[in-house]
Amino acid sequence: LRADIDSFGLDVYGGWRSGDVFVNAAAGVAQDDFNDINRLTSLAPIVHSGSTRGVSTGARLQGGMWFDMGGFALSPRAAVAWINTDVDGFSEQGPAAQYAYADRSVQATTAEIALRAEGGTERVRFYAEGGYRDSLSDDSDAVRTGILGNPAKILARDVDLPFGGQVLAAAGIEGTIMERLKVSIGYKGRFGNHADSHMAAVKLSLPL
Repeated sequence: LRADIDSFGLDVYGGWRSGDVFVNAAAGVAQDDFNDINRLTSLAPIVHSGSTRGVSTGARLQGGMWFDMGGFALSPRAAVAWINTDVDGFSEQGPAAQYAYADRSVQATTAEIALRAEGGTERVRFYAEGGYRDSLSDDSDAVRTGILGNPAKILARDVDLPFGGQVLAAAGIEGTIMERLKVSIGYKGRFGNHADSHMAAVKLSLPL
């Protein structure tokens, strides 16, 4: 399966720093719209499509250190996170046998380690980060699939540790406009055992 995802979220964030040591905490909720879900059927090149939506909630605690090298800094860091996603069921559209996917809940606790590098000037800064994430616990529903309009038994398949074994990558640039308005453009990628994801973001921040 391949899909495009639009996510609209609200996050709260807090942090503490003493010298080179820091701790951050964040929690949030998001609505996820899964558009253009495409599945290549066994009757290739026939492709079935569909769409659905879900709601995600999560919390994250991170700690680490900064090592300033004069205009360039390195930060090793570690984090634990709790993630819960509920996705509505949906049915495919297409000329072959159409699958109907049941509602699904995905819940996991993860841990990660990463190394972040930052540099630049007071007005423009760049960053790059790489790391690895794995699952500590998993309580996710199986993927349940049946044929639309067919009373045959619904098949279920477990996906072991959907958030486990992920390589993390991020890069971006941040700048200040008109003294206070901060603009950042960035990329985040996750490359895992079960799926890859790519996300680009533009963020505007205006301190109060």
